[in-house]
Amino acid sequence: MTIYYSFNNEEEKKELKNILLADAKLHFGNNKFTLSLYRKIWYKIKIPNSLFISDLNKSKDKFYSGESCFVLTDFMSCVEENLSFVPKVEIDDE
Repeated sequence: MTIYYSFNNEEEKKELKNILLADAKLHFGNNKFTLSLYRKIWYKIKIPNSLFISDLNKSKDKFYSGESCFVLTDFMSCVEENLSFVPKVEIDDE
């Protein structure tokens, strides 16, 4: 799965890269994803479909058990929660 996140300026670019790296390492491990700049206004992160689905299932289980205090804890939700801006997001399930 490939997820694209847009940014509008250098400050957003730096913030987005830092948050994508930190959250991806937390959710998928160091060597399980690739992050790259795409067309100068997007970051592209590639994640194996199986890891992405597993992360969603873990988040769902925490949510239903009440363990996550009714907050979604999947990768995409964490990225959104940690950013100070709202990027455009596109997904390609290649």
